[in-house]
Amino acid sequence: MLFVVVMALYLSIQNYILWRYYQMLPQYRIVRIFGAIGALLLTISMPLVMLLGRLLPGEIVRPLYLVGATWMVGLIYFLIPPLLLDLFRLINRFTQWISPKRIDAFRLANGKLFLSLALFYLLFFSIGHWVYEEKARREYFFDLADLQLIDEKACLLPADRVDKGSQSGETSFKVVMVSDLHLGHTIQGAELKRWVEMLNAEEADYLLIAGDLIDNDLRPLYAGKMEQILAELSVSKGIYAVLGNHEYIAGVEQSIPFFAKSGITLLRDEVVLLPEGLILMGRDDKMNRERATLSSLLDVVDEIDSTAPLIILDHQPGDIAGTLASRRGKGSFLQLSGHTHDGQVWPYMYATDYLHQISSGLTSFGEDHFLISSGLGVWGGKFRIGTRSEYVVINFCSVAGENRVSDE
Repeated sequence: MLFVVVMALYLSIQNYILWRYYQMLPQYRIVRIFGAIGALLLTISMPLVMLLGRLLPGEIVRPLYLVGATWMVGLIYFLIPPLLLDLFRLINRFTQWISPKRIDAFRLANGKLFLSLALFYLLFFSIGHWVYEEKARREYFFDLADLQLIDEKACLLPADRVDKGSQSGETSFKVVMVSDLHLGHTIQGAELKRWVEMLNAEEADYLLIAGDLIDNDLRPLYAGKMEQILAELSVSKGIYAVLGNHEYIAGVEQSIPFFAKSGITLLRDEVVLLPEGLILMGRDDKMNRERATLSSLLDVVDEIDSTAPLIILDHQPGDIAGTLASRRGKGSFLQLSGHTHDGQVWPYMYATDYLHQISSGLTSFGEDHFLISSGLGVWGGKFRIGTRSEYVVINFCSVAGENRVSDE
């Protein structure tokens, strides 16, 4: 029922926008014909992908998906000019600031207005695409002993620890965390190769993938041999991943083998003790209604070491208050998630803030932390407005003295 209501609302808004822009077109038959064809394409592209995407050839699905998904994400920006103009028309009916005929002359069959808006949107989304291409690098430093935030200068490298006679078994190591790559029709092999080179340059010990590696269709991944590209990821100790909601959309049983072919260890409600003494928990996505409960997985953690620092890898941020309560009085934890995209484009970040409590960045609750990534990739159009695509670097260090930073 909710899906029907959302789709009805979306189609109503879309038809309103298309009709208003169609009215701007000059009264030339050929222009109106092409305008009608363009409006029809925007209207049917995404529904066709949703209904027939698995049946149609990939060469047909990809352009339909690119058009439809980009249109859906950017819809809010195309809504603003006609909506503001109609609001002004409504107010003007009572105030009569301007003659209604003059307003109609401005908004109807005005090719210059349409062309001006088209050029503005071309520039606007080109800037958004440039922002998307410039990946942000977020870096954090944690005390390996208890997962407390520390200053970069407080980290002791292995050579420093030998000189200072530190206890054996302590170590410093680097983790790179990414989420929401959304490999598929939009993000393909050439772009993935650039990402692999960028991540390999970090020379990390571990790579953690917090879900949505796959977008919604596995065919373009295999067609582009992306499993071979992912196999070129280079870390010294291991690559771990969890499923996201889009792996389920693509077909979970078909998605799982792709991880193995890519050399990625998939954790589905599993707990792993890392050699450095941290415990890594990988949760299945909430799309799996039969996924293990957090309490049952924490029981496994307690069997290993209830006081050991814990890393929870879970695609969706989930019940923050519940997670904090379930771990209270035991070892500290750091949860790594994605899913929100930080809204991807303004003003959707306000909705993700409301829905998930934490939309992006690091939020600390005493000794416990939630680190939510806005994602390396995007869904739909390849642009970012008011947000950044990013990857996260986490350094776990032995600490030189009392050099912790205050909680955020």
